[in-house]
Amino acid sequence: MIKSIGLKNFELFKLTELTLDKINIISGVNLDDSQASSNGSGKSTLAKNAITFCLYGDVVGINLKDLIRIGTKEAEITLVIQKGNDAYKIVRTIPAGLTIALNGKEIEGNTNTIKQKYIDERFGDYEFFKKFRMIDSKGINLLDLGITNLRKELMNFVDDLFTGIRKKLLADKLTRETFNIDKRLYKFSLSPRRLNVLEKGCRDIKITSDSIRREIESHQIADTKINSEYSGNKKTLELLTENYDNNLNMISKNVKNIAECNQQMTFDADTSELEAEQDTIESLYDSILEDREILQKNIEAINMKIYSINETLSRNSQDNIRVHNEITELNNVELGTRCDKCGSIVDKEHREKYKEDKYKILVSLDYEQAESKESLKAVEIELINKREELLKIDSTLADLRKNVDENNKLIKKLNSEKAENAKYSALLDTYTKNNASLNEDNLKIDSKIKELRLSISKLEKELQMSVFITGKLNSDSAISQNKLQKTQEYLMKLKEAFKFIDYKYTAKDVLLYAEAVRVLDSFAGYYINEWLSQLAVIMNDLLRNVNMHVEFNADKEFIKIKNGENELKYEQLSSGQKCFLSSVFKLAILLHKGEDEGIIIADEGLGNMDAINFVKFLEICKTLPYQYFIIYQNLPDLEEVNKINITRKNGESTI
Repeated sequence: MIKSIGLKNFELFKLTELTLDKINIISGVNLDDSQASSNGSGKSTLAKNAITFCLYGDVVGINLKDLIRIGTKEAEITLVIQKGNDAYKIVRTIPAGLTIALNGKEIEGNTNTIKQKYIDERFGDYEFFKKFRMIDSKGINLLDLGITNLRKELMNFVDDLFTGIRKKLLADKLTRETFNIDKRLYKFSLSPRRLNVLEKGCRDIKITSDSIRREIESHQIADTKINSEYSGNKKTLELLTENYDNNLNMISKNVKNIAECNQQMTFDADTSELEAEQDTIESLYDSILEDREILQKNIEAINMKIYSINETLSRNSQDNIRVHNEITELNNVELGTRCDKCGSIVDKEHREKYKEDKYKILVSLDYEQAESKESLKAVEIELINKREELLKIDSTLADLRKNVDENNKLIKKLNSEKAENAKYSALLDTYTKNNASLNEDNLKIDSKIKELRLSISKLEKELQMSVFITGKLNSDSAISQNKLQKTQEYLMKLKEAFKFIDYKYTAKDVLLYAEAVRVLDSFAGYYINEWLSQLAVIMNDLLRNVNMHVEFNADKEFIKIKNGENELKYEQLSSGQKCFLSSVFKLAILLHKGEDEGIIIADEGLGNMDAINFVKFLEICKTLPYQYFIIYQNLPDLEEVNKINITRKNGESTI
């Protein structure tokens, strides 16, 4: 039985591993198809191609290079198969790789041909597999062949049997030729007393031999039990020793890791004082920054004041120039003319009075101008002092900022070291606890190892004693068998000689066997008919629960079917019914041949069956010792069936 299958870059499958049951029904949908049909989804890849490729290195009608997934260079199939108490793991790759493992140990083989022969010997050859273990819609329906061709196909099963009969007939013919009265070989005296003595001797030796054989079998059972316990203890000891050594290696690694952690752990600095200092500096920085903003506003106010004073000085200077110009213009006006400024007649008195007023204005302007200049000097000195104070504040802020940045870098570094220390401290704790657990585990393992070694030592002594006893018994048995063989040979010769008393072979006896050999081939047809009758019994047993019955005969219409009360010819059956009977026929052949395990692959070969017949077929399958891989769409809900749904999307099939 195939327990699991793994596909890697095989056709549409990229990487898939699947656990399998006795009955596996496979359906699929191809989403890359605009109709979302099941064609091309990868059903046949899983049900047939992957299995036949892994077992036999071949897929009918497909070149191996076309089995590799597009875009990759290598494909691989892995089958895990349980056969009796043995577990096989077969891995076959494209281009040309094949490995076989039995119970975890790889099978040696110089070539793939040798390895393939190993597979064929255990799982059957490829031709038989294709013909009788595959139900393919494109394959052979044996019941459609007709009686003549069906006989040829069935002769494959009975060739060995007829060959054996032929050899026996020829051997008997040779015996009659040898024991012909004219060629008598036994010339010694025929004594009934001697015959009785030999027969009694055979019986006595056989009793002794059987007694020795039973004693050997008893010892073999005991040896098997001891060997089983010995092997189990040896394996357990190996596993425990391996676990013990692994634990020691892990402890050594942990010790090394602990040392590395201790090396990596640096001084765990206390940053609380530094962080408090940082808070103080940042608070002072913020306070000075506020003072700077106030000073900056004062400087701006002083600059506005300077600007205002300069405006006053400029305005007074312009007024001074204007008054001087007015005086100059008045001096240039002729006496007796009308004044442009006041409209009066200009005379000396008018001129002098006008000048006097203007000079007063000039004096006032000069006084105001002097005051403004003094005020400007005082304000400019204040501005210089404020700017110097601002420069000092900026210098102080820069120093504080530098201290803050340096402290931040130091705090970050110290915090990073603290984080590293915490990480290594946690690792150190983990490694220490792990070592404590491993040491405790090793103490228990060591105790168990000592117990096992004592048990193994005791079993080895028992085995040595048993081997000695078994060897002696085998020697006695060989001696007894040798005596029995020689006595039986003498007895047989004597009995054969006694036969010549009452009956003498003649040439007619020889011709009789020669004729039997000549007619053997004609008997094959009759035998096949009888064999078909046996197949009919097996088939009818399988069909019992579905109310069907078949009969085979030598006529052209060699098969009759009763479906309930109706009797039908094979040609009258529907394609679904023919498919049903043909599938059951193949199962009956396998049963008749004595095949009590293996797989059956139905690659859409059951597609002609409707759901009712399909369910009937599955019920038959459940009663048989085979594993099934069946492609069938729209499967109804069934128990004891492993449903595998495949979806193809974007060029990849997944389960």
